[in-house]
Amino acid sequence: MTYTVRDASGNASTIQRTFIVADEVNPQVSLNGSGLIIVELGTSYIDSGVTYTDNYSITGAISVTSGVTKNGNSTSINTNVVGDYIVTYTVTDENSNSSTVDRTVRVIDTISPIITRL
Repeated sequence: MTYTVRDASGNASTIQRTFIVADEVNPQVSLNGSGLIIVELGTSYIDSGVTYTDNYSITGAISVTSGVTKNGNSTSINTNVVGDYIVTYTVTDENSNSSTVDRTVRVIDTISPIITRL
């Protein structure tokens, strides 16, 4: 934008100002359901995902990625192995702003063994 000012004698001064419109706000992301899910050993698990919003998106190009770690190692949720699995969701908007949220899936074994006499 250019501003020009003139006085009564016709002298002028001009200044230019540049406006940059930038989206620097991260999307908001929240878990559907609880942040801690307890799953019994040997049963199935279906993740309920996330919900997200973004303050500004022309194309709607929002990406949602997820990954699972156990003890810091990349893996998948194995409901046949007891332990804590961390599901990390990352939501990134078209301007490369991103947010993450984690869910813990805890596989436990609460069923007592059955003892049979031979």
